[in-house]
Amino acid sequence: MSDYKIRLQFTPMESVTVEGRGYGHHFVGVLKDGDRSAVIITTRKLREDDVLHELIHLWRPEWDHEMVVNETESLIASRNEMYKNRGERF
Repeated sequence: MSDYKIRLQFTPMESVTVEGRGYGHHFVGVLKDGDRSAVIITTRKLREDDVLHELIHLWRPEWDHEMVVNETESLIASRNEMYKNRGERF
């Protein structure tokens, strides 16, 4: 993943449609736009877990959404525990 080029693209909520619910919804997603490049598309300010979540989608495209969510939570918890054990706060 270190050789990926990741761009960020903001889009207005009004451009996001959810089937059966209409326009104007929040969205965060990732789209590969080349062999080693991708764009994270979002309607809102990103959090750390958003970025990690989308990078995991790129890293493991065969995983379903629940697997990505679980890995995201696990990695963040592991990082937090590591800093806690070192007496640091992240």
